[in-house]
Amino acid sequence: MLIGLAAIVTLAWGDDLGVVIDGVEALNGILLPSALVFLVLLSNDKAVLGPWTNSITQNWVSGVIIWAVTTFSLAPLVTTFFPNVTLTQCLYAFIVCTAAGLAAGAIIWRLRPSRHQPVSLAPDSNQRPPGTSRYEWREILRTRRTEWRTPRLETLQRPALSISRKIGLLTLRGYIVFAIVIMAIKLVQVTTH
Repeated sequence: MLIGLAAIVTLAWGDDLGVVIDGVEALNGILLPSALVFLVLLSNDKAVLGPWTNSITQNWVSGVIIWAVTTFSLAPLVTTFFPNVTLTQCLYAFIVCTAAGLAAGAIIWRLRPSRHQPVSLAPDSNQRPPGTSRYEWREILRTRRTEWRTPRLETLQRPALSISRKIGLLTLRGYIVFAIVIMAIKLVQVTTH
């Protein structure tokens, strides 16, 4: 069905197939950041992944990747909506986005729990308890991961959202709505000319 639908769309557009290709690329740029955010949220869900959840380092690396992908996916959207934007202005926008990303990272780093706070000794904790060597902890973690089974979907509870996650998800929704509106405006402009 999907191949047939793709063939119909391709044949129906005729000479203006570039519009379809540009639209698919723009849609990819819109949806990729949100897919990455939801993937990171899933990879930090202890109820689903147990001992397989992301480490702090993995979360920082994925945060940088998401920030970069979002920044670079905004560029084509802005240049589509404002075609007179120059390369120099895009460079300044990237610098501003990088500074905002560094500031957000610094705030998150500052608000993180201190290393001097007591480590959770809960049996499902992914933090190394005091007095445990790295080798011993790796063996314990390897055993936990080997024995872990994801629970059935109907037994999982809805995850509680913190204020920061709610703000992040609302921002992501705003980004998606903004990007789709810009893409729709451009699609109407291209098809009516």
